Amino acid sequence: MLLLIRKLPIVGKSLAYSSKGPVCNVFDKDVFMRLIKEAEPLKKKYKLFSVKFDPEVLCAKENEDYFKKLGFKVKSGHKHLHDYAQPKFNMVLNTDGKTEDGLMSEFSNKTRYNIRLAYRKGVTCRYDNSVESAAKFHEIYKITAIRDSFSYRDREYFENMVNVIPKENLRIYFTEHEGDVLSAAVCVKSGDKMWYMYGASSNEKRNLMPNYAMQWEMIKWALESGCKRYDFGGVFVLDKENGLYKFKKGFCDKEETREYLGETDMVYSKICFFAYDKILPFMQSFKRGIFKLIKR
Repeated sequence: MLLLIRKLPIVGKSLAYSSKGPVCNVFDKDVFMRLIKEAEPLKKKYKLFSVKFDPEVLCAKENEDYFKKLGFKVKSGHKHLHDYAQPKFNMVLNTDGKTEDGLMSEFSNKTRYNIRLAYRKGVTCRYDNSVESAAKFHEIYKITAIRDSFSYRDREYFENMVNVIPKENLRIYFTEHEGDVLSAAVCVKSGDKMWYMYGASSNEKRNLMPNYAMQWEMIKWALESGCKRYDFGGVFVLDKENGLYKFKKGFCDKEETREYLGETDMVYSKICFFAYDKILPFMQSFKRGIFKLIKR
């Protein structure tokens, strides 16, 4: 169970967060609770008010009741797309026993068309896993973040990924056209699953649909590796007007969108947790509202 420690300003307390963790069968109560207890020594060291985790457990009342009976606080209900650290909805393509032709036939008509269009227009795709490729990815990733107004990680983060993850389990893909790099993605193999972890695109030649060709090349890697699932990652809203959802749904046209339970907390300080869970989001929402008024 990897824990990320985030110190809150002013109050001097910290939150421990296990993204997609812990890695175990959470319904094996003995193993699960042993892992949680491993975090208890950090409670005093970092002045933790909560340990937060969000394992890939499907959203269901019986699953929510299971965690509550163990003494955890479960954040249920999808009130706002930014209520959760991770998107509750996830798109996963089943690749178990599939062939390239079989999978292609499951994509939406538009997705198949866009994949073929990219190749027809001369888009090529390559991959690498060097430190230099991580730095190149970051350049395109930064362009994407600025264009789409989201926060982004620094270059060293991706360079560390290349240095830490075994070479055979990580690829950084790039699409190119006539010498121009159009898009890039970080893809990681873990167990029987292939993860599409980070994607980026330049502002050039977007009409050539490079991201469709890139996804297809990564999906073919999943097939070659014998992976049973190709994980496209999360989406915040299930709306075809939303570009991210529309793109991923085109590949997962025959798949049901998975809704995960969300975040579960072992709360050590109810007062601090209430401030973090209720008051802080309200203040952030109020601040965004003020900025919108100022822009008008």
